[in-house]
Amino acid sequence: MRSRTLVAGAAVAALLLASACSGSDDDGGSGGGGGSGGGGGSAGGRLGDLPVLELTPEIEEAATAAAEAAGEPLELPVQTIGYISYGEAIPISARLTQGVQNAATALGWELEVCDGQSTPQGQLTCATNFVNTGVDAILTNGMPQSSIAPALTQADAAGIPVINIGGYIGQEDLFDGSIYPDEAQFGEVLGDWLVEELPDGGEIATQTFQADFVIQRLEGLDGALEGSDVTIGDTFDADAANLIPGAQQSVSSSYNGNPDIQAYYLTFSGSEIGAAQAMQVLRPGAQFPERPMILTFYANLPTIDLIRAGQVDAAAENTHEWIAWVAMDQLAEFFARDTAISDEPRPDYGDGLDFWRNFVVDAENLPAEGELAPPPVDFEGFFTTKWSTEFTNLSE
Repeated sequence: MRSRTLVAGAAVAALLLASACSGSDDDGGSGGGGGSGGGGGSAGGRLGDLPVLELTPEIEEAATAAAEAAGEPLELPVQTIGYISYGEAIPISARLTQGVQNAATALGWELEVCDGQSTPQGQLTCATNFVNTGVDAILTNGMPQSSIAPALTQADAAGIPVINIGGYIGQEDLFDGSIYPDEAQFGEVLGDWLVEELPDGGEIATQTFQADFVIQRLEGLDGALEGSDVTIGDTFDADAANLIPGAQQSVSSSYNGNPDIQAYYLTFSGSEIGAAQAMQVLRPGAQFPERPMILTFYANLPTIDLIRAGQVDAAAENTHEWIAWVAMDQLAEFFARDTAISDEPRPDYGDGLDFWRNFVVDAENLPAEGELAPPPVDFEGFFTTKWSTEFTNLSE
């Protein structure tokens, strides 16, 4: 990754942690709805659809210690951050947008959101516009470096730090940082669930895509299948720009050609909606084993609704919003203290603070209706407490 020192100077405005956040789309993009409310333990819903957790003494103590370790309290300069969503039509992408908005609200920063529309050209346009308008930093959601390389080079020349967030993208030497979960472990967790549900083995179908995060998830699946009688009997590609209809067509074709398939392991979040639609036509009202299982990544609200309705069977989850908060913390330290942005995809905040912890959501552990699964680790409470302790203009 590239390395640079950027001295930030800006007027500081006294903004409360509970201030409202509004994304600007001057560059032609669009963002998800902003959240409102306080930090962990306070009333409100900063995490959007996630329940607000009660701030525990353990999280409060860890956050206070992290703030003290960073240095003497000081003012945080107000910054304008440009965020490029991979594509707002994809539920997990819109969900990460919400997380970025919520974290920006907590820091009192301005946020501009641009929808990359799931295409390299759309993503490059967003990145180029952000460089040209002179934002202070850019966050990009899981798009390959090659898609936006010209804008990354321009950002480097302009002294604008850029962090990839959301998923592993392979080559990332033009980025200042890259924050994402352990994709192979993520894939293995869902694979372990699958193997347990198929003790007698059987053939499954997998969805592929030319993206590094998908490749790693499939490598994790391979690890889970070792020593089992579950085998891969069919594969098909995702169409990121036509995700739901494309998945519906692919699953229909796969099932018609392979009626003995026991499960569809879908690597691209959002594809489960199209797969469920296909099964409603092919096997209306049927449940496993009368139809193949449908497995996916990220338990978004539409996915949870499909699990509750018996149309999707399981989703691997690692409360995706943590990525936004970690990235914003890296930028806050960079602008306030000139601290280098971490080159680790999952920076170490201390014991027990593995915000990226993986788990599986299925019919046995569904959250309350209309809510996402609660995070295993309260990253919102941690960071809002850390920031309000560390930055004098954010103290309540």
